[in-house]
Order: sequence, then structure tokens, then C-alpha cells
Amino acid sequence: MKKKAVKKQVSKKKKISNRALHISSAEDAPSDADMPVTKGHFDAFRQEITTRITSQELLIKANDKKRATHFAGISSSFKKMEGCFAAIDARFIEMDAKFEARFAAIDARFATLEKKIEDVYLEVRRSNVLMEEQNNRNKVVLDALMNLFNRQDSLEKKVDERITSLEDIIKERHT
Repeated sequence: MKKKAVKKQVSKKKKISNRALHISSAEDAPSDADMPVTKGHFDAFRQEITTRITSQELLIKANDKKRATHFAGISSSFKKMEGCFAAIDARFIEMDAKFEARFAAIDARFATLEKKIEDVYLEVRRSNVLMEEQNNRNKVVLDALMNLFNRQDSLEKKVDERITSLEDIIKERHT
């Protein structure tokens, strides 16, 4: 509806402009109402523009309030997320402390195990030394026994020879 009114005003302005060029007498002069811009038109136009500007300002303010509440919601969401991240960080710190404690306990167990292994190693070395010493003693004993057995064998041979010689003598005398 406004578009039609604007078109009529524009067409009137064209007619008035064309008439203004061909004014020949005072009777043909246009009236104030026919003038393209009169005080009435100007005030109405000014009122319409002021109303539109005011409505746009109100719309902008309403949108600003919506944006402000939206950004406040986003800000509170970020604060909630930061709280969640802080909770997660605290959990990680707690888990790190637990892992550190467990690793310290495992390290202590390994140290104890290494000590025990070292003790076993020392005991094995001590046993090896004792076995070597015993082997040396056994060699001495075996050498002594071998000498004894050799002497016994030698003695037995001599005794056998003497018995055989005595038997021969006895046989000779009885024969």
C-alpha cells in the first residue's frame, strides 16, 4: 500500500516538474500541496524516518540484549567447561600421585629383589670357593689313598710271593 502511495507521489512530482517548466501565468502556478516537498510532507517524512530509526534502535537494543544473554550463556558454559577441565586436571594429578606411589613401591621391591639376588650371588660364590677347597682336599685324600692302595698291592704281591716261596720250600722238604 505504501509502495503505491510512493509511486503516486513520484508521478505527481514528475507532472509538477513538467508543469513548473511551462508556467506562463499565476493561475498555472502549483499550490503548496502540489509542491514536491512541503512542510507537511517534510514533517510526515521526518516523523516516518524518526519512527523507523527508533524502531530499528529498539530492534538493535533487543538484539543486543539477546546477544548479551546468549554470550552470557556461552560464558557460563565456558565457566562450566573450565570447571570440568579443572576437575579433570585434579583427577590427572591424583592419578599421577597414585602412579608415582605405585612406581616408588615397585622400585623399592626391585631394590629389595636386587639385594636378594646379590646375596644369592655372594652365597653361590662362597659355595664355589668351598667346593674348590673341598676338591683340593679330595685330591689330597685320593692321592693318599692311591699311595696306600699301591703299597697294599705291593705288599700283597710280596706276601703272595713269600707264601708261594714257602709253599715251594715246604713241598720240597716233604718230597
